[in-house]
Amino acid sequence: MAPRRLSSVVAWLEKLEIIVKSNNKYFLSLERVNQDVKILEFTDISEPILPRSNDLREYETVNMRMVKAREDIIIYQNSAAVDRADNAHRKLVNLVANRIKSAGSIPRFNKLIDLATKNKDDDYIFEMKSLTEANAKTQIRSGLSQLYEYRYLQNLPDAKLVLVIEKSLPDKNNWMIEYLEKDRDVFLLWDGNDNLFGTNHAKENLKFLNIA
Repeated sequence: MAPRRLSSVVAWLEKLEIIVKSNNKYFLSLERVNQDVKILEFTDISEPILPRSNDLREYETVNMRMVKAREDIIIYQNSAAVDRADNAHRKLVNLVANRIKSAGSIPRFNKLIDLATKNKDDDYIFEMKSLTEANAKTQIRSGLSQLYEYRYLQNLPDAKLVLVIEKSLPDKNNWMIEYLEKDRDVFLLWDGNDNLFGTNHAKENLKFLNIA
């Protein structure tokens, strides 16, 4: 009776599209899960946001780095709280999170990191910044330093870094695009009428975000 009951449960889960069958094995349907999960929150900033294993040493490394940087972490948290109260910032987070979900991945965040995700075999960390013509350079510099520090604190040396800004850079700051992408190896994206825009370099390397 047990196998029959089990097969009935499996058939029911498959009909609801909660699991999918591939090569005679069943897997949790990421597409279905992503419909219900908005953004996965990690409440403990000392926890790896994109864990690569169950090895406790990975958790210990992140915790150790967070403890050593605890004074700066307080500043980061306060700054992040101010950013997230901004409508433009929330709009950017939702825009990118929806693209991540559409690609079959799960967007994650904690009190420091705006968004992070794993797509295929690559890890990504995103920082969102509102922008005006007057503060463009300052915001770019701030976002750049945060991305590098978050990657270090999370012990993700190979994570790809993405800076997302509210609008395209003012003409006088356009030189920073090449600086970011070619010199700093950080992708720059910007919002435009609820759409994501970027350079050809970004489009080629971030295809899962469907950049215009």
